[in-house]
Amino acid sequence: MNECKKNQSMPGLIKECYYTEDPTCFDGIKNCHDGSCEILIDCGGPCPWLCPPEAPFKLALIKFLRYLLALLIAALIMIILIKINRIRHINKKIKEYG
Repeated sequence: MNECKKNQSMPGLIKECYYTEDPTCFDGIKNCHDGSCEILIDCGGPCPWLCPPEAPFKLALIKFLRYLLALLIAALIMIILIKINRIRHINKKIKEYG
């Protein structure tokens, strides 16, 4: 229980803290046991396997590219609609003048 971090500067903030009587590399909790602390949940420190690599830049880049693609598709649709409207307007003028 003493390993649970306190938030004294923001007392109104609620934080989760998990406790287990028998901490292991298989309990689904980031905790300390066997003389060392896990880096992430059940990996690193006393656990024999490596933690999964973090890729925040890659995820941000993928999100940016998705938004960019959506923006490009929306722009192409707008251009197509404007062209269709111009063609209709020209056809209407041609029918009026003969």
